[in-house]
Amino acid sequence: MTALGTDLVPYREQIGARLWNAADNTGQVIVQHTTESEGGNTSVIGYLERTRAGSYQTMVDFDGEEVRMVPDNRQAWGAMNQGNRRGLHVCAMGRAEWDRARWLREGKLLERTAMRYAEWSRLYSIPLVKISAPQAAAGQRGIVGHIDISAAFHESDHWDPGHHFPYDVVIARAREINTGSTNKEDTMPSAQDIAKAVLDTQLTRPDGTPSETVGNVLAWIDQHAAQLVVEQLGPGSEAIRGHVVNPTRWDELGDRTQVEALAALLEAAGIGPRPVK
Repeated sequence: MTALGTDLVPYREQIGARLWNAADNTGQVIVQHTTESEGGNTSVIGYLERTRAGSYQTMVDFDGEEVRMVPDNRQAWGAMNQGNRRGLHVCAMGRAEWDRARWLREGKLLERTAMRYAEWSRLYSIPLVKISAPQAAAGQRGIVGHIDISAAFHESDHWDPGHHFPYDVVIARAREINTGSTNKEDTMPSAQDIAKAVLDTQLTRPDGTPSETVGNVLAWIDQHAAQLVVEQLGPGSEAIRGHVVNPTRWDELGDRTQVEALAALLEAAGIGPRPVK
């Protein structure tokens, strides 16, 4: 998966209205909301500040702008007593009635929401997993919608972000952000595949006609190199290939090595070593 959206409008803070309870929240759950409007962050936050009718830790707009309204260590006014006490609240521009296809058109919004989930998961060890209303009521940690808080504690009838919010997409992207992985298909061949491809490559002669494969040529070189080692070091040298050994002295050469015997022949023939220039 790649980024759900790019060129996001930068994050900013707008917390002067102090729309929160002084008490901390428990950080049990991340609670997803929707604005039930499409007017943009500035309009919605302005309304909330004038009416003091609600708040969220952050608001996310269609262009990817995230606005901080409430510090993480305070209780936002997002989901009645139980929801406010237990949750960190993020509100997305949009409507609960939207279907999945409509949500997936908002890539920048979903990308910024995934970034928020990822950061809260890192900071507060909240699992990046969608949980149900009964699980939330039982104290399990994870991600819920306002609809789940309503069903768990029966303090309101709000059902945002609806039944089709793409939690799976947003959570998968949040996990990806936290692991630094893009989950792209790994197209790099294995070392074994590379070796096989090299060994199976067919060489060509200078005249352009096909010759042996690289593997056959290497096998031929290995075989003949082994024969030369045997000739130089004597019988049984196959067992000590790869080790530093002393050349064999041959009885037939007067207990000389082959090199020493050759030097003796040259000396007897009056052919000495070349002077060093």
